[in-house]
Amino acid sequence: MNSSSARAQQTVSSARNLIQDNRLREAETIINQGLSEFPSNADLLYFAGHLAYRSQHFERAITCLEQARNAAPNNAGILFDLGLAYQAIRQPEKAAQCYRGATRLDPEYVQAHANLGFALRAQGDLIGALEAFVTAVDLDTNHLGAVKGLAGILGRATTASYDPEIAGMLVKLYNSPFVDYTTLAPAAADQLIHLFGITNDGCTSTPIDASSDLLKCYLTKSVNTDPILEFAFTTARRDLILSNSENLALAGLLGVQCFINEYVFGQQDDERKRVKNLKANLENKLRGNDLSVELQHDLALLAMYVPLSEITGMHRFSEDKNLLAHPELSPLMELTLTNHIEEQSIKDEIKSFSAIEDDTSLKVRGQYEANPFPRWVCTPAQASIPPDIMLRRRFPHFSPPAFLTENARILIAGAGTGQHVAHVALRNPEAKILAFDLSKSSLAYAIRMSRKLGISNVEFYHGDILEAGLLDGPFDIVESVGVLHHMEVPIKGWRALTGLLRKGGVFRCGLYSERGRQGVFAARDTIQREGIGDQPEDIAAFRQRIFFAPPEGNFDRIKERADFYTTSNVRDLLFHVHEDNYTPKRIHDEITELGLTFIGFEEYEELGINNEYRAMFPEDTSMTNLLNWEEFEK
Repeated sequence: MNSSSARAQQTVSSARNLIQDNRLREAETIINQGLSEFPSNADLLYFAGHLAYRSQHFERAITCLEQARNAAPNNAGILFDLGLAYQAIRQPEKAAQCYRGATRLDPEYVQAHANLGFALRAQGDLIGALEAFVTAVDLDTNHLGAVKGLAGILGRATTASYDPEIAGMLVKLYNSPFVDYTTLAPAAADQLIHLFGITNDGCTSTPIDASSDLLKCYLTKSVNTDPILEFAFTTARRDLILSNSENLALAGLLGVQCFINEYVFGQQDDERKRVKNLKANLENKLRGNDLSVELQHDLALLAMYVPLSEITGMHRFSEDKNLLAHPELSPLMELTLTNHIEEQSIKDEIKSFSAIEDDTSLKVRGQYEANPFPRWVCTPAQASIPPDIMLRRRFPHFSPPAFLTENARILIAGAGTGQHVAHVALRNPEAKILAFDLSKSSLAYAIRMSRKLGISNVEFYHGDILEAGLLDGPFDIVESVGVLHHMEVPIKGWRALTGLLRKGGVFRCGLYSERGRQGVFAARDTIQREGIGDQPEDIAAFRQRIFFAPPEGNFDRIKERADFYTTSNVRDLLFHVHEDNYTPKRIHDEITELGLTFIGFEEYEELGINNEYRAMFPEDTSMTNLLNWEEFEK
């Protein structure tokens, strides 16, 4: 080896070590010095491109990586990073070419297959994307990105008839810890409709079979949001209880589904009478210590209509699960009895930082005490991503402050039942999180689920946003999603929470769109005009009207919303005690008053909305002009 080659190799080695140690400025100096002497060295060009990409200098990254590819055309890593750079500047065609090239050079390059799937999906090539994701998952069943990508594509798949291969893939995804099962529900519903020959009125050509793995997954892990399946399940439930059926496997599955959707299915008078009599008979048997097999059979049927916690005398069975050892009752026992008892105990442990005294806050608390929202049973595993990296990915124009590391201090105002809290905590396991809510019932659910998931970096408190100043700030990140619009004067909540935000910190907020909820307003007008109540039986009856004899107005869009398929969600959607709504102009005015700066809307890129905005306002490259967004939304 001559001296020139030795120096090049030494420079490459030094640069690699510095990058691995995250000493990026020193690495950049070494690389630039090396390139002045060895301008065609593929490794140094690759490192230069890699650092440029990490610094969001994407054009420079592409220049360096293209030169590196020319110098080393058979290096899959160079092609992969080049694909990342093209993807960052929204050129999915070129990105896909690079990823495809990387997979040709290295067929077992899982991340390249996964990224190829995302690039093809961005181009609208769903078949190609599906194939890429399937390949990636076959290589690594635990690759989070590939699994989520596959679920996102497969979950929208529809077929003309039952497809065992698709059904099998759906079951496989339902058994993955990385999937949000709501994304699978539409495709699973489509396959189940074909499997059992279900017609639009809910009739079946083949009896619903509880041994179907897909049916088991669907009923126990997803909320059904398909009206045709709801009709079929409602009919099946009715037949089971009126015939005193021995098909406890199906009763058990429907019992789990009905608990998840909070017994939102409609009932007829003969069912109500049967449920009332069955409940009374069961409670008499329990008072007499009757633990017969017949009792367990009756409990399985009754659990399709009411949680076991509402049956007098059931609480003692939570201490000895062997007393009710029937296999179909085991999941129902945990969901509808054991968890309820645990939550009642947790309520006594919850610490408060303030009283709830505001009139609107008291009304909102009352709603969520009666209907904790939402009722969720599982959440997908999350990749650990420091806040600064997450923000750069979502908003490339934004430079997060240095303190937004994995150890960030995060405040979540409006914890609800903890689903959003769990997402944040699992994604930021080293963060210190404080979450609070008005409702102790909701908080008890959140705490129980957090314990179940092994989450240990969250402190939960009871209190009102209006009194948030009593908390020990500041926080690096404040999150309040789906909360402020339920306050009498939302900007008071904004102001209280902004006062807890560290200078330069990030406020993540979710608000209802005034224009996006016009259909909801129309439905509420009908509810108010007809004086329809907000109790579970009122909500169930109103849903049946919308299905079969809708009142005046267009309710088709309401039926399409996932919120229409559980009791607490319908109440939150159509019967909320108080709601305010926003336009981009109003957001602009209020955050200007608060001294905040808008950095962007989430998820608009994935939905294609940003592309439409860019076409209308090409000069707003950061897409942060809320007055432009006002015109766009109109």
